Amino acid sequence: MNSFRVLEGKEEKKAMNAKEIENFRDITQNYAENTIFLTETHFTKNIHKVFPDAPKFFGKMLYIYMSKGYDRVKISLLRYMESLWPLVNPDQRFNHNKIAFDILDLDRDKNLNILNMMHLQKNLDPNSIIGKDVFKLIKFFIDKFLSKKGSSGSHRQSISYENFTKILGRCCLIDQVAHCVFGMEGVNTQNIFTADKKHKFEYDYMFQDINVFEDVSYGQRGFIRNLDGLLALMIQYLNRY
Repeated sequence: MNSFRVLEGKEEKKAMNAKEIENFRDITQNYAENTIFLTETHFTKNIHKVFPDAPKFFGKMLYIYMSKGYDRVKISLLRYMESLWPLVNPDQRFNHNKIAFDILDLDRDKNLNILNMMHLQKNLDPNSIIGKDVFKLIKFFIDKFLSKKGSSGSHRQSISYENFTKILGRCCLIDQVAHCVFGMEGVNTQNIFTADKKHKFEYDYMFQDINVFEDVSYGQRGFIRNLDGLLALMIQYLNRY
C-alpha cells in the first residue's frame, strides 16, 4: 500500500518501521473503498522512490506488465496487488520466475525476442546486476541463433521461459520486488539497478550503432520489419568481426 502511494506521488518515501506502517491502516481502507488509480506517468515519474536507482524505463516495464500490454490503462490498488503479491506468496514460489519473465517480456508474446532484449539492453545499466543478466540472455541468443555460419536470422527466433530459467536460474527481480515493495526480510536486498563501479561493461561497441524505437508494444506498426532489420544489423556486425 505504501509503495502504491509513493508511486502515486502522495508519499515521498516508503514506510520504514512498524509505527509508520500502522499509520497506513486507515489510508488503506480508504483506497480499498474508493476508485484511485495509477497511470503510466505515475510509474515512470516515481519508480526511483520505490526502487532506488531504477530508471524510468523500469517503471514502464511494471506498468506494461500490470496493464497487460495495453496503453492508457489505469492501475487500481487491487490490480497492483494481484500483479506483485504472488512474488512473496510461498504457495506460488514455483511461479516466481515466470512472473519475472513476464515483466521482462515487454511485447507479451510469451518469448524474449531480440527487439525485446535490445530495449532492455539500451535502457537498463549494463553494469548493474539486472543489466548483466540481460546481457547473458543476449549472448545466449547470439550464440544460439546468429553465430552459425550462414545464419540469416528470423523474427521467430527467441528465448523461451524454459531457456530463460536455464540461463539465469532465479531471476534477481524476485527478491528486489519482495524487498522494495513489501519490505520482506530474509531475501537478497542488494540493489539490482545500481551500477557496479568496479565493473566496466566490455561490449558497448556491439550496441553503439543499434537504435530501438520507444514504442515496445507488439501491435506497433512495422514491428516485424523493425525486428528483422535489427537482426540483419546484428548479423552484419558478427560477420565483420
